[in-house]
Amino acid sequence: MQSAVFRTAWVILLFFVFTGSAAFSSGADPSRWKLVGFTKYRDALFLDRESLERLPGDTLKATVKISPSPKSKFLRQLRKELKARGKSAGFLGHVEYSMEIDCRANAMRFIHAAYYRKDGKLIYERDYTADGWKPVTAGSLWDMLHESACSK
Repeated sequence: MQSAVFRTAWVILLFFVFTGSAAFSSGADPSRWKLVGFTKYRDALFLDRESLERLPGDTLKATVKISPSPKSKFLRQLRKELKARGKSAGFLGHVEYSMEIDCRANAMRFIHAAYYRKDGKLIYERDYTADGWKPVTAGSLWDMLHESACSK
């Protein structure tokens, strides 16, 4: 009985340590960045409240930040992408994406990405010129982002 209580307390403590450390290590200013949620690999997704801009046709422009966890598949993908472009990704802290969200059509597209080190220095930037609109899957983390942004 005592070990079950200890185990539960330990899990709760670890949850707060990981969720708190994701917010602080990402440089997330709580007044600016709203935590939307986590991927199944514990990558934190934040919405920049100050970046929301209404565009014609019930579309929003927004900036989101993804702070990958150390064991994330997404982090491995980002490191491969940066290595292919001759950039060091050893100290990758987060990626900020400029994107458009179509509130009516429930779709989004990426416009720009900026890769930052843990100390906040820019590593690399890229534009997404050929990427089109992608539908948002109901119940996904992107759906949570869509709802959060479009409800503003």
